[in-house]
Amino acid sequence: DVSKSNNKDGISAAVGVILGERSRSFYWRLTARQNLDFYASMYDLDGKEARDRVDHVLDFVGLGKRKDDRIFSFSSGMLNRLAIARAFLHSPDILILDEFLVNLDPKASYDTREVIKNLARKEGKTVFFTSNNAYEAECLADRVGILFKGKLAAEGTVDELKSRLGGADTTIRMRFDVMPMGGNELAEQLKKETGASAWVEGTTLTIVTPEPMDSLERTVRMLKSRKMHVRNVEVLPSSLESVFINVTREKNGS
Repeated sequence: DVSKSNNKDGISAAVGVILGERSRSFYWRLTARQNLDFYASMYDLDGKEARDRVDHVLDFVGLGKRKDDRIFSFSSGMLNRLAIARAFLHSPDILILDEFLVNLDPKASYDTREVIKNLARKEGKTVFFTSNNAYEAECLADRVGILFKGKLAAEGTVDELKSRLGGADTTIRMRFDVMPMGGNELAEQLKKETGASAWVEGTTLTIVTPEPMDSLERTVRMLKSRKMHVRNVEVLPSSLESVFINVTREKNGS
């Protein structure tokens, strides 16, 4: 139990961490292997044990063929994977990753997600990570905690959160070139007539409802009667994002 341990060395051995700017935590003129050799020495790994471990983690994150390249030639996605390799170089049981998918292109994000999944599935690691991207969390997490104003607002599996907090609802977004007068009144009328959550932000009317077809039909009739013209309509399936929106709106009292 790490939480009850006063043994700093024991905690360091049990936990791997990725925090802050990844690119600044490596020596750019050294190769990937040389960087990890250095960090291996800090964990008292040496000789064949260190070489084997460095080779293993580089192969695991898909950088085995680039291990002898200097890392100034690495992309952001490759640096992220190198940081993950370093974090579990000493075979910790727990990994803590802070915003490890920011500023990555779709391919790099996918590759990094696969590495994280394999850490749990193949290496048996427990992975804690923070993210502002609900999609990434939904793809990766077995359990999710939603923080709001620094406090835990909700926690559970993705399916539990969707069922309990309205994430099983469908989200309908209607965008106007200019939000006409009466937009807020329309949202209030929708809430009264359908029981859906509805609100206006800028030029967008958002409706969250368990009955999307009924709500959509009612909304279209109301728009026609008010001569309000919609630019486009987007219907979104249930997602962790809708859970987050519902939780934060509820906590804000709106």
